[in-house]
Amino acid sequence: MLGQFSELNQNKTENLEEKMISSFSEDRAEIQIQNLSLQKDGDSSKEFVIKFKKEPINLEQGKQYAQYCIFDKETEKMQSIVDEVKQFQDLPEEERLSKILEILRKHVKYPFKKDNDDLKSENQELAEWVEENLLTDAIKIMNLSDTFEKGYGICGNLSLAYLYLAEKVGLKGVILNSEVIQNINRADNNEQLFKLVDVGERAPSHFWCEIELSSGEWVPVDPSTNLIGDKNGIEDFRKANYIGRPASLPCDINIDKGLKCPINIEFLPGDKEGEAICKITNPVKLISFSPLKKEFTPYKGNCKLNISVNHEKETDILIKIKDVQEID
Repeated sequence: MLGQFSELNQNKTENLEEKMISSFSEDRAEIQIQNLSLQKDGDSSKEFVIKFKKEPINLEQGKQYAQYCIFDKETEKMQSIVDEVKQFQDLPEEERLSKILEILRKHVKYPFKKDNDDLKSENQELAEWVEENLLTDAIKIMNLSDTFEKGYGICGNLSLAYLYLAEKVGLKGVILNSEVIQNINRADNNEQLFKLVDVGERAPSHFWCEIELSSGEWVPVDPSTNLIGDKNGIEDFRKANYIGRPASLPCDINIDKGLKCPINIEFLPGDKEGEAICKITNPVKLISFSPLKKEFTPYKGNCKLNISVNHEKETDILIKIKDVQEID
């Protein structure tokens, strides 16, 4: 029970229609809304915001990251690349970020169909592997060792590979996902950031990293596009709308039967804290497909929402609850 939490924070907000009481710790939150009235489809509670802090992960062998990448083992080739990266481990952290990216992309390429067609004349077997595993509509589960051994990977593969190398030189971070990135022309060379869509169009679902420096600053790094969000590159991340989310919600949600409360955590580029703007709804229920029949049941009374951080659900990021507030 939340009443058993140590040093629990509490906020109380009242208005004419509803009364919201919230209690939270770093790993749990309880939100009670009294006098909630949802009388027709589209009605909702007043909006409230849950703020989260992100923290870096420790990669573990055997675990899956970025939805389709498994950290399976370390090979001799991986170790040789690690040794190459370690030559720069005494550089300032921001310089280390660029060296890691430079070395990673020297050894691991992003596959494009045109380049793979050219590869067929040089290495038919490798070109067929790339086509079968990476140039497909259905993304396949892939081992980290294959990313390094084959020398090819898409955004999730490259993000995990970057974090792997970063850990070897004392840097840790997270992997973020987005489906709302817009293609832009880069500030450094005026070329398209993404090659698969036109400027102004939405990029495909995408993974990238953010690395935490010892100062507490977070720096976005996109290994797929060779973009680092340092003082020169952060504006490109903002302009391209790199709003990061966990690929899966790292929380368990428990709410009164029939009600819904979607929680979409968003982190702006380089921000250590993100938030989810939430509201409780009473969705129309589908009774049957044929004939199509829906039903709405009005709701009036008290509602309780419980949120528990569960990192077994999401390996790409660690989060802590920082605050719960009603939006005026």
